[in-house]
Amino acid sequence: MAKVLSGIGFSIDLYTFTDEDFARVEKALEVESLNDNQRQRLQKICELFCMLSESWKLAPRPKEARHWLKKVHADAQKLDETLLALHEENVPDRSARDVAIEFLRSMAPPGTDWGVTLFDLIKLERQVRALSNTARKAQDCLLKDRGGNSGDMPLEDLVEQLATFFTKVTGEGPSISYDPCGVQEQEYHGPFFNLVESFLAPLGDYQYRQRNHQGLGKFIVRTLPQLHSKDTTASENKQ
Repeated sequence: MAKVLSGIGFSIDLYTFTDEDFARVEKALEVESLNDNQRQRLQKICELFCMLSESWKLAPRPKEARHWLKKVHADAQKLDETLLALHEENVPDRSARDVAIEFLRSMAPPGTDWGVTLFDLIKLERQVRALSNTARKAQDCLLKDRGGNSGDMPLEDLVEQLATFFTKVTGEGPSISYDPCGVQEQEYHGPFFNLVESFLAPLGDYQYRQRNHQGLGKFIVRTLPQLHSKDTTASENKQ
């Protein structure tokens, strides 16, 4: 994935978990220690989250892209009409238009192989028309803009990855406890919540979309039912 993203100017220094980070995770999971395979898996999850987070920030938004494509289409269409009008033959100011066309030809980049002026202009008009049509087709290829919040796919994927990791390490399903009267406003708690929170702790300097305690807890609560639903569906399909 990193190689693919590098092809579009993507770059990032991936974070490497330290012994201190692993110790914090072990405490969150309430286990004595993580073996080498578990540590390697946690590091892989971290790298994937880093790449998803960065690419998510760079991802184009359909609404803005559609705006500029519409502008390209409209401007190219207007230029196309203007070029057609410029080489109209049956007009009183034909000589003046010929001078304008010759001026356009003279402004071409050095080395441009242009022939007869009128045919050059027709060729240019066709190219502009093709640009206009391409811009219009590109609009149709864009995802529909559904509006609203674009979501946080990297964090959702992280919760799913850590849920699987949590089950393999502890043998228990991920869950989260909620106490509105929690000490020092720590309303959400439990080994799985502590795992996600401890995982994100060292990544603050990487400017990922961090959430406060309540925000992270609410996000996990919304995501966990989806995980349970996926597990249920998978079990039903196996039967």
